[in-house]
Amino acid sequence: MTFSRLISLKFLKTHFELIPVVILTSGVACMSASYVFYMATHKSEVSWIKNLSAPWDAVDPTRRQKFITVTQKYEPNMEIVKLRQEISAAYAPKRA
Repeated sequence: MTFSRLISLKFLKTHFELIPVVILTSGVACMSASYVFYMATHKSEVSWIKNLSAPWDAVDPTRRQKFITVTQKYEPNMEIVKLRQEISAAYAPKRA
């Protein structure tokens, strides 16, 4: 039995219980294909330029990236640091 015969209207009329399966499967296939097309055309992780030897050199530091921020500096929040110190002092084992 060929694939084209399985999804023909004549086959689906005789096996009507397969209609939701065919509809859901084709819907999921269309959504996944559209997501892959979106990722390939709009995300910066995909490079279409073959001659570019180092694609990370062309990253704009002002543009938000997916997993990394190029010029990120860590500055601890002093309120959180003090709160952690208070909590650790309250639950520290008492020495006799």
